[in-house]
Formats: sequence, C-alpha cells, structure tokens
Amino acid sequence: MLRIISWNCQGAFRNKLDNILELKPDILIVIECEPIEKLKFGKLLPVPNDCAWYSDNGKKGIGIFSFCDYKFELLSVHNAEFRYIIPFRVFNEISSFYLLAVWAMDNKANPLVSYIGQIWNAVNFYSSLFKENCIVIGDFNSNKIWDVMERLGNHSSVVEFLQAFNIVSLYHHYFAECQGEESFKTFYLHRNQTKPYHIDYVFASESFISDMSALQVGRYEHWIHLSDHVPIIADLSVPSRHVNYNCSYLDFVSQDIDSFSVVFKEKFHDEIEELKAKAIKTDSLEYDKSDLYQLLANFKKLESIYLEIL
Repeated sequence: MLRIISWNCQGAFRNKLDNILELKPDILIVIECEPIEKLKFGKLLPVPNDCAWYSDNGKKGIGIFSFCDYKFELLSVHNAEFRYIIPFRVFNEISSFYLLAVWAMDNKANPLVSYIGQIWNAVNFYSSLFKENCIVIGDFNSNKIWDVMERLGNHSSVVEFLQAFNIVSLYHHYFAECQGEESFKTFYLHRNQTKPYHIDYVFASESFISDMSALQVGRYEHWIHLSDHVPIIADLSVPSRHVNYNCSYLDFVSQDIDSFSVVFKEKFHDEIEELKAKAIKTDSLEYDKSDLYQLLANFKKLESIYLEIL
C-alpha cells in the first residue's frame, strides 16, 4: 500500500514536522508550506528521498515530500494561471502516475474563478492527464453545500467531470457518504469546533482503490493547536505500470486534439496542423507556452460552438 497524506499546515511547517511524520507518510503534500530550506530534517526526523516546492510569492506554497522510492517531476505543461494546482509526475523504476496538488484560492480580480472556479478551469485544462492513473489531492476550499454560489463551474460539476474519467473521491467511496453530507470535517473556521466544514479531498483513479484502501481524517483535538485544518490520510494500492506520456507540449496538445469530434477535425484540419506545429515550436522554446495554451483553449471553445450549430 502507498500512504499519501495531505495537510494544510497553516504555515510555520518547520515547527510541525514531527507531528505529521508520526503518521508515517510515503508521500506528503503540505499546503501553506514555507520554503524547503527553512525545514530541518535529519537527526530524529527522516530525510525525504525527494521533495519539491512551488510558490508564486516565495513565502508560502505547496510542498511535496517522498519518504519512499518515488520521485517527483513538475510537468513542463504546468500552467501558472491556476496558481496552486500543480501537476507532477510521480515515478520510480516500477510505476508512475500523475498527481495534481491543489490549494484553491480566492481571486479578487475575477471572483468567478475563485476556489472551485479555479479548479474547474484547471481540471478541464489538464484533462488529458486523467486518461492515465492520477490523483487529485489537497485543499479544495469547496463543498457541494456551496454549489449555489456564482462560480465558473461548481463542486458537483468538478466531481462529475472527474468521475467521467473514473476518478473518485476516496472519502466518499470508503465511508459510503454523499457529497455535502460528510460526517468527518477537515477544516474549522477560526479553529472553532462549532464551525466545521469538509473541504479537503483525495480523488484517485479507480486503479488505486482496492478492498485494502482506506481513508482517515485527523481528529480536531489532535490537530487544532497546529492548524485550522486536519490531515487526510489515504492508503492506496500501488499502480503497476508507467504512465504513457512524455511531458511534451505536442503530446499534451495532441491528446486534446484526439478528443475533438471527427467532423471538427475534418473541417479545421489545416488549423489543427498549425496548432501542432506551434506545440513543436513550444517544445523547442521557439513559441511562448501561454500563447499555445490560449490557442488550445480557443480551439476547445470553437469545437463546442461548432457542434451546437450542427
């Protein structure tokens, strides 16, 4: 089994290392993690086999740590537009899978893409990754109870989108509870036990889930002195093969193109070939990836419009 733990530590992780490592994670995702150079592993604390840290402000970000033989690679197709929804390839000699580490945030400039709106855009963008073994994990800052809020997409639409790729919430699978009706909470507003919410999740491809799979939610009284979140602990089956993806922009774009309808590909054949050519230029650093991403998004919109008028 592979133990994956996600925890929003609410900062100052260097003072909380020993608490979370007592849970013996194989892979640990830490939200609101400070820079790795501030952490002090060693002596009584195991040194990670590999680690990565991403931040867009140099202060707090997402830290990911391996205490087994898995290592991490930030995918070249990472799109910083989604801030802290970070795609990694997790790999060892035997197998590999994709992991999207999530810390959904507010967007005061465009509230429609705050929180779940941010995740909705990201899962659509990274959808080609979901054809392989994939885990989407972290602080979603979301729950079905807030579906009525005006966002681009909502919690239920994200759940349904992932389910179409056979990616399911391990909590709801394990406890047989419905979205929005969670008995165990993961977040306590202002650390107040009377204001609990379930907003942290582990979504995993069905290939990770077996009769031995399990999910635990940390208890309020054990963690509230450290953070307003409690950790989620997932025990998953280990995948038995490598993902079939070379992390190139051409491959990333091609998988989306393959999902286009036959009639659309025939109608816009020349334009699609030009899109592929620009992906090749992006791989050779001759074309800006943000321009490529915008072009691909335009193609997706164009296809949806084209199919509606057929």
